[in-house]
Amino acid sequence: MAEYDLITHMTRFCRTLREYGLLVGPQEAADAVRAVGAVELMERGRVYWTLRAVLVSRRDELPLFDELFDRLWTFEPMPTRPPGRNGDG
Repeated sequence: MAEYDLITHMTRFCRTLREYGLLVGPQEAADAVRAVGAVELMERGRVYWTLRAVLVSRRDELPLFDELFDRLWTFEPMPTRPPGRNGDG
């Protein structure tokens, strides 16, 4: 990775969460960026718990959040389309 842009990375993560049905809008995305800026970025656990507190509203969102957080943390590309939303059902 040539350059790292925290705001872009977090914005993509939040956008993906919203596309998958989590209640994450512009305010939550801004809150997430601010919150992550207040913790040690090299400590996965602190980043995880910080984002989870800001971005997860319901218990049933946890498995999806965990899956997408793993992609965020390892810099894997975020999925472009939620499963089952390609017009086939």
